[in-house]
Amino acid sequence: MKSILLYIFLTGLFICDSQSQSTLKDIDSNTYKTVKIGTQLWLAENLKTLHYNNGDLITNIKDNAIWSIEMEGARCYLDNDSVKNAGIFGALYNWFAVSDPRRICPVGWHVPGNEDWNLLEIFLDNTVDTSSQSDRGTKVGELLKDTSQYFWKNGKGSNNSGFRALPGGFRYADGNHPQIYNYGFWWATNENAFQQALRRSLSVESNTINSGFRPTGNAYSVRCISDIKLANVSEMTAQRQVKIYPNPTNGAFQIDGLSQENINLYFYNTLGECIKQIGVFNNYRFDISELPKGFYFVKIVGMNWSLSEKLIKN
Repeated sequence: MKSILLYIFLTGLFICDSQSQSTLKDIDSNTYKTVKIGTQLWLAENLKTLHYNNGDLITNIKDNAIWSIEMEGARCYLDNDSVKNAGIFGALYNWFAVSDPRRICPVGWHVPGNEDWNLLEIFLDNTVDTSSQSDRGTKVGELLKDTSQYFWKNGKGSNNSGFRALPGGFRYADGNHPQIYNYGFWWATNENAFQQALRRSLSVESNTINSGFRPTGNAYSVRCISDIKLANVSEMTAQRQVKIYPNPTNGAFQIDGLSQENINLYFYNTLGECIKQIGVFNNYRFDISELPKGFYFVKIVGMNWSLSEKLIKN
């Protein structure tokens, strides 16, 4: 029976690595779907976190006057209504939150830079001119946008990419919120010398995507991307000796035989569902005490390799 389950696992049920993705949790236990697009793994939803990765709160500012002078990381919500809009559109963050070294994306993930966005756009639409700081491409917007006509009005997309972009709007640096359901805006991690940072936007009126610099006091959505590139990730050769112990484990275990590098662990149950992810650097001791007792597969992913192992939780 175990050999059958291992065969199923190794022949395609890597749910964390395909468009039928499982979920990922942030520090606040918000749950996100993920999607593989080309060599990249993206969140398929906008970020909702209330805290940086060290647990510090990202301030929620409703007052326009206070927002307009804020020089620290802050968040807000469409129409200042978190009850109505947080679950659908996520939070809107200023640039100071996006660039804060405490980081807002889950461990093992980051706010995309310009090159990350470029790779996404070119993969979906070979007419994209990555040197353009305006509208680019002919169909990339359609492929990224969600199919909902309710949210995108008459400018809905096909969502063939699985990205499920929604028109979450934005907030100006002066605190005002423009009309919703017309635009979606997302930060990139690139800044210029004029207190501006790069962002991407989609419009209800176009199937292009727009790239341009805007004031750091604006508030936009955030889509996180995995630190791992999925291309050229192959199963580790037998020459590399990696040991997970103790196995079986009561919860705590460690991995020996890894060099000092970023790795991600993906935990799968016997149905092939990815139920947990851990991203780490140079710290190969782990705890899965919260997982039920049972049989798991662990996929260890490095920069250009991966390894699948069995793990028993007592």
